[in-house]
Amino acid sequence: MPHELAAQLDWLRGQAGLVSGGAAGIGKAVTTRLTAAGAKVLIADIDVPAGRQTAEQLGAGFVAADLSTPDGVRAMMAAAQHELGRLDLLVNNVGGALGPTYPQASPELWMRTLDLNLHGVCWPSSSPCR
Repeated sequence: MPHELAAQLDWLRGQAGLVSGGAAGIGKAVTTRLTAAGAKVLIADIDVPAGRQTAEQLGAGFVAADLSTPDGVRAMMAAAQHELGRLDLLVNNVGGALGPTYPQASPELWMRTLDLNLHGVCWPSSSPCR
């Protein structure tokens, strides 16, 4: 990490962060930066093998989470409280298609995809405030 960027991210050292969708792609890149800056990070992802591998690779924690349901969000937030003790950073990175997209998706799959992309971001954001 370039010296200037490291200095800018120094405030992250010791912070407790939760990254949803952190097993791959943008979420993995965010987790990589946070852990490199010294933050303690918990990855939440529905992809258990990728989540565990990324967590091990980066020295982060991992919780399997389906954020398309309120129960999945509650379980993720409870795991964050248990693993981290507090939550300083919340990166709502979850989202994507859960299979075929509209119009090929079944109505049930389409609704789960909408729940993931809308509620999977909204519910965790409001959870720490309750």
